[in-house]
Amino acid sequence: MKRFEKIKLVCFEKRHSKIISLKFFLIFIFLYQSNKPMKLQNIQKNWEGLAETDPMWSILTQKEMVNRQWDTVDFFSTGEVEVNNWFSNFEELKHLNSGRALDFGCGMGRITQGLCAHFDYVLGVDISGTMVDLANENNIFSEKCFYMHNDQPNLKDLESDSFDFISSYITLQHLPKEYIFSYIEEFLRVLKPGGVILFSLPTRPPFLYRFLIRIFTQSFVNNLRRLRYKMKYVMEMHWVSEAEMKNFIECRGKLINMYPNSAVGEDWQEYLFLVSK
Repeated sequence: MKRFEKIKLVCFEKRHSKIISLKFFLIFIFLYQSNKPMKLQNIQKNWEGLAETDPMWSILTQKEMVNRQWDTVDFFSTGEVEVNNWFSNFEELKHLNSGRALDFGCGMGRITQGLCAHFDYVLGVDISGTMVDLANENNIFSEKCFYMHNDQPNLKDLESDSFDFISSYITLQHLPKEYIFSYIEEFLRVLKPGGVILFSLPTRPPFLYRFLIRIFTQSFVNNLRRLRYKMKYVMEMHWVSEAEMKNFIECRGKLINMYPNSAVGEDWQEYLFLVSK
């Protein structure tokens, strides 16, 4: 009888071990998928999901504000403060023409509405139609502030030399490098002579993040972030090295200045780039 019980125990342990091994295998497959970052169509689907799930937090990801904890007035006031700081602290912006401004990756219009105090016409552009709808619903400057949905890797619907100021704040970091470069080229095309582009971008990630990307895959890190935030949708994080970005700009336009920024997090190296034609 004891021998029979031992055999049953051994069989149970083997089956249990196989189940555990299968679970770890499935988790590994879930985490370790293609190394390719998202394409624009997938990025759009992802941001549509974020816009429907928790739009304000997905734009301004403060931990205590997850699960729709942002107050609408407080949320939009952060954009006003941000923009006013730019125009108060950066000499390069103090003598700009106050005509037309473009806010790329506008989301719900947090920065877009902040720009309305400084420009006569402001256009916000976003890849998510849901974000654009929310921006229109919350638009308190309807006489000068407008929004446009754009899901193309370019800004072909906008005329060349048509904006005095272009901003893209905490947006480009969520795009693979090929799109970062293509959109900056488009910024330069639609910028008026004498105008200024301001965009934020990380130039060096934390060591652990860089290690995981290089040793494993982008999808591996994406899925870790899904598990961490308990969300179906994820914001990919990308960067361009300082040297590479300087070279890219100087081959196409003029780098006016760079200011350290910490919107992404203290462990990331990040800058606000000011660029002209």
